Amino acid sequence: MEKIRIPIDVHTARATLTTGCLVGDFDGQFGSFVSEAQHAWEESCKKMDFKYYLLQLDAPLWNLSRLGCSNRINGSLCPMRSECRLSKFCTANSSEAIISLSDNGKVHVDTVYPV
Repeated sequence: MEKIRIPIDVHTARATLTTGCLVGDFDGQFGSFVSEAQHAWEESCKKMDFKYYLLQLDAPLWNLSRLGCSNRINGSLCPMRSECRLSKFCTANSSEAIISLSDNGKVHVDTVYPV
C-alpha cells in the first residue's frame, strides 16, 4: 500500500494547493500538475516521517475541498474560513490568490504560503 501514489482529481488538487503542500505559480495541463502534486505529497510524508500511507490522505483531502474549498470563488475569501481548522495555513485565504481548475484540463495557480 505504501507504494501506491495518491490519486489526484480536481478536489485533491484544490486541497493540495490550499493546504500549502504546493504553492507558487503554475499554468499548464492538469496531467503535469498531477505528477507535481503526487511528488509533493510523497516528499512531505517522507520529511514528516508520516506513519500512514499516501492513499489514506485521499479521502480527507477530497472532503476538505468538496465541503470547503470548492465554495471559494476566485477573488473572494473562503466562506468557510471561520469554521475551517486549516484557515490560518490556507494559501488561498487571500483575495489575490488564484486557483483555477477548468474542465478542459487547464490549471492556473497563483498562491503563496501565508507568513
